[in-house]
Amino acid sequence: MVFQKNILILFVLNLWTALCNAQFRVWRADTRTPTEMRAAGNFAPRGASRFLEVTPNVSMYNHAVGAESGASRDNDGSASEDTAVRFLTQMFGGNGYVYEIAAAGNFIQVSGTLGQFSPYPNEQEYAALGGFSWDQVIRWRHYTNGVADAAGMEDNNVYEGRIYNSLRPNNGQPSLAGFPAGHRAWTLSPWNAFAQGGEGCGGNGELSVGAASVLLLTTPLPLLAGSSTTPATPRPSAVNMWPRIKSRRLVLRHGRGALNRIRPS
Repeated sequence: MVFQKNILILFVLNLWTALCNAQFRVWRADTRTPTEMRAAGNFAPRGASRFLEVTPNVSMYNHAVGAESGASRDNDGSASEDTAVRFLTQMFGGNGYVYEIAAAGNFIQVSGTLGQFSPYPNEQEYAALGGFSWDQVIRWRHYTNGVADAAGMEDNNVYEGRIYNSLRPNNGQPSLAGFPAGHRAWTLSPWNAFAQGGEGCGGNGELSVGAASVLLLTTPLPLLAGSSTTPATPRPSAVNMWPRIKSRRLVLRHGRGALNRIRPS
């Protein structure tokens, strides 16, 4: 089978989750202002022009070991605002914003994906496939030299609580592990199913480049919370979760007729 290269690009945003008021939330430090982020429409790494795209060689393992703390140097979050502030201080001199964000199905737990091979198993870090939209931001706080401004927290008046309050992150996606060739994990379950020769790829060494693209589109993930039906076909993957969230938005805002207007003829 022939696969095109760079069909999709994975924008990995480091995030740690916390359960707050029965809702999963994450905190992320960023130097960009709310005005800049709202204008962009979504959170993605600087310089990224395409949203929710994934490369065939996704590797949560490389992502986790890529920085001394296991965190990305471009995007970071934590289970608490204090931890995010420390990151803001270390990386940006304490000047910037800490955003509180509602997690959704495209948030994949790094330790749940890598299991015992995670270099930082105690950090409940999540990687957000494709980033997340501005209406997923709950509120934010501005910091100057590591000190919170007197204005305190500012709520996002376009936060879509009707959509995101009931959503939950994904607790692990073995197909995205991306261990190096020859790594012992490829001989163990569940990762051996995604090694070359394995059930998921075609296994005794490494994830095949082409197969990774297929796995991202077919590997089951939990249904969106609140769904009233259980489909007979495989449940949506992290990659196609975002279109479902967008469709749900249209229904809430404009009625179910809005979906018919965007379906191809």
